[in-house]
Amino acid sequence: MEATEKTMNDVFRNRVQKYKDRLAVEKKMNGVWHSATWNEYYERSRAVGMGLYALGIRKGDMVSILSENRL
Repeated sequence: MEATEKTMNDVFRNRVQKYKDRLAVEKKMNGVWHSATWNEYYERSRAVGMGLYALGIRKGDMVSILSENRL
């Protein structure tokens, strides 16, 4: 973690800026490997955030995400 990184969001944004088109994650679904670059991972994360915002979720609200252990 760099000295300027105070939150996990800071860490994530810095990795996206630094590594952009490099591989960020890989996962196997139904026997097929899927991968995402840091930019793609950011866009997916942003889409989730925007979806929550569209549902009326705002800063300070609490949400629960029920998921298997995966990205």
